[in-house]
Amino acid sequence: MPDSERDKFPVVVHVMLTRHDQVFLLRRANTGFMDGYFSLPGGHQGSGESVSEAALRECIEETGVRPLDLQARCVLPYISGHHQGLNFIFAAGQFDGEPGIREPELFDACC
Repeated sequence: MPDSERDKFPVVVHVMLTRHDQVFLLRRANTGFMDGYFSLPGGHQGSGESVSEAALRECIEETGVRPLDLQARCVLPYISGHHQGLNFIFAAGQFDGEPGIREPELFDACC
């Protein structure tokens, strides 16, 4: 099959920031995908990045905190319409600072 006909298979990373049995979540807004839903911080892996590098970068960009003990937890395939790919889930219980919204153009609440 020619490359132009192959399915693209994006890799998406997510970081579960936990403290005192609570998980930090961001509510999506103005993204065009699942707006209004709470989600883990994360995003797409960039070219040349490892999945852990992508998770670290996305977490810092979206929450303002750097995970100090980032650990891979699981990999899940996804299918959404005509799109399919892999979700890599990471966890961190130690991080510098207090997480918050650092991309207000993409998120309108956190908990």
